Amino acid sequence: MVFRHKAGRTKLMRLLKRATLTAAITKGDLLTHSDTGAAGLHAFADDGGDTAATSPLPIFGVATADVATTNTTASLISVEVPLENYVEWEIDVDSDGGLVASDVGGLRDVDTLGRNLDRSKTIRRDIKITRLVSSTVAIGVLQNTPNTVSVRNVQVST
Repeated sequence: MVFRHKAGRTKLMRLLKRATLTAAITKGDLLTHSDTGAAGLHAFADDGGDTAATSPLPIFGVATADVATTNTTASLISVEVPLENYVEWEIDVDSDGGLVASDVGGLRDVDTLGRNLDRSKTIRRDIKITRLVSSTVAIGVLQNTPNTVSVRNVQVST
């Protein structure tokens, strides 16, 4: 279903969302932006679930509220962003297959909907599994790679 903050320091920030969303933002969605010229954050799935390693999208944080596709203004939305490396998130696992104990420590992708951990994909390696809650829920960290952006790395010009 979604990403939920479990442990580590995060901060709520108000960041600009894209004016035109092709996929609604759901509370708990990973948020990213693309380099297609459309300014603003959008749900990871709004790029058609493009999780190819050749087209990495930086993950900025997690949506704290729903935003419908009918909201067509480039407005500020509330985003929970990590303040440090290794912030842990409780993550649901997609329906392709359940997690097992040997998955702990592994690197997996976000699924094409941008809302779950995909146990069967290891192309982008967005999430490191740190603990197993059940076969359908994991605790993990977003990898500190070029695909993820931490607030401490974001520069704001005035």
